[in-house]
Amino acid sequence: TALAEIRRSSWCDENITQSSTRILIRILTDFQQRLDGFSHLTPWIVNLLAHRASVVRNRRESARREALPIVQSFRRALHLLAGGLFLPSSEGIRDPCETPKSVHVHHRLSSAQQEQLCCAAQTMLRLLSHGAHKEILTVNKDCSIDFNATLNCGGVIVSPSFMVNQKPQPTNSSKEQSTSKPDPITDDHPTPSS
Repeated sequence: TALAEIRRSSWCDENITQSSTRILIRILTDFQQRLDGFSHLTPWIVNLLAHRASVVRNRRESARREALPIVQSFRRALHLLAGGLFLPSSEGIRDPCETPKSVHVHHRLSSAQQEQLCCAAQTMLRLLSHGAHKEILTVNKDCSIDFNATLNCGGVIVSPSFMVNQKPQPTNSSKEQSTSKPDPITDDHPTPSS
């Protein structure tokens, strides 16, 4: 609604003041537009995730918050997503603009979308660990990373993460087993009953 958008806009004006947070928002928005695994992120979720990843409390003064450098913020955002921040049973990020503070922003996503986001972030971290910074942060809008295929990163093969709750597709061998004739050895002999 319009009131919710006004509350979110004022929250962003007050809390997103650090340059590293703004740069991280641009990077995550680019991922959301360019990569299938991140396409379910909304602009509001991107803003909250970028704020969560880039702003930390000062150890000496708990009321004071400090911004991390962009490199640490970017990696931390991927670590949060890959670690399951937005999975169904996780704490996630609470919406600071909703009246009951128990509303989590990731509940707007389906379970499959939440898991796809987690798998995509895990694959991105694997790519980063093998030095695929240029492939990930490309300026070429036509370049896309296929999260369903094995990726070659400088001679290193990176396998994508697979969703745990994904329903298995029936294979030809399972169809053949269901239409095959009964086994005479097991079907002719009754099983012992207790």
